[in-house]
Amino acid sequence: MGATTVRAKLTLNAALMVGILLLLAVVSLVALAKSNQRLEAYVNGVNARATLAVEAREAVNARAIAARNLVLVSGADDLAKEKAAVLQADREVGAKLAELKAQAANPELADEVRRRVGQIEAVEQ
Repeated sequence: MGATTVRAKLTLNAALMVGILLLLAVVSLVALAKSNQRLEAYVNGVNARATLAVEAREAVNARAIAARNLVLVSGADDLAKEKAAVLQADREVGAKLAELKAQAANPELADEVRRRVGQIEAVEQ
C-alpha cells in the first residue's frame, strides 16, 4: 500500500513543479501590475505637475523678457509687437497656473503639494 511506482513519483514531482511555476508566474504578474500602476501614477501625477510648473516658469520668463523689451523699444510697431508678446505670455502663465491648480486640487495629493502650488500662485499674484 505504501509502495508507489517511479512513474507516480515522477508525475507527482512534475505536477508539483508546474504548480510552483504557475504560482511564481501569478506572483510576478501581480508585482508587474503594481509596478505599472506606480509608474502610471508618477507619469500622470508628479511628472505632469513638474512639467506644468516648468512650463509656467518658462512662460513667466517669456513675459519678463517681453516686458523688458517693451521698455527698450522705441518704434510704435515694435511697441505693439512687444505689448502683444507680454499679453500672450501673461495669458499663457494664467492658463498653466490654472491647469496646475486644477491638478493640485486632487484630494489624494499630500497637503505639501497643495501648499507649494499655493505659494506659486501667491508669488504670481
